[in-house]
Amino acid sequence: MLLKILSELKNESINLKSLKMPKIFFLIGFVIYFLILTLGIHKLSVSQINANNKILQQVPGGDKGIGPFQNVPLGAIDNARVKKGLTIFISKCMVCHELDKVKIGPPLREITKQRTPEFILNMIVNPVEMQKSNPEIKKQFIKYHNIPMTDLQISKEDAKNILDYLRSIAK
Repeated sequence: MLLKILSELKNESINLKSLKMPKIFFLIGFVIYFLILTLGIHKLSVSQINANNKILQQVPGGDKGIGPFQNVPLGAIDNARVKKGLTIFISKCMVCHELDKVKIGPPLREITKQRTPEFILNMIVNPVEMQKSNPEIKKQFIKYHNIPMTDLQISKEDAKNILDYLRSIAK
């Protein structure tokens, strides 16, 4: 099946030029996405979902960041959102972030335990203003190579998908 998909990509049945990224990054991301879906890694047990929700309700501090998200009620993790969030994470976030170690930006596996959902969402959709005005992000900016996070023009809906993905992978 993977060979069929790759051959379709070779025939450019998917317009890679519109993705604005080199083909190799798309292929790598697609292979990782395919393997995760095939292996069923994205599936969460009810106990994992409940554990993640309890952790998220105990995030210290109340910094909601700067941006459109000011009150985000968290429900159960939505597996459809997780899949979409993984795809977006691979295509846009993995350039600078890894899950468990510093790349250009901070590792993100534990971010949902360290920040409020509003803070995370505002950082995704409003990184320029957050870096300019939020004191915590100013500290992080210095810690992580003084390289600003680029505004990737991620929609509010896609940001919520990324948040559910990050919630699903938190240990």
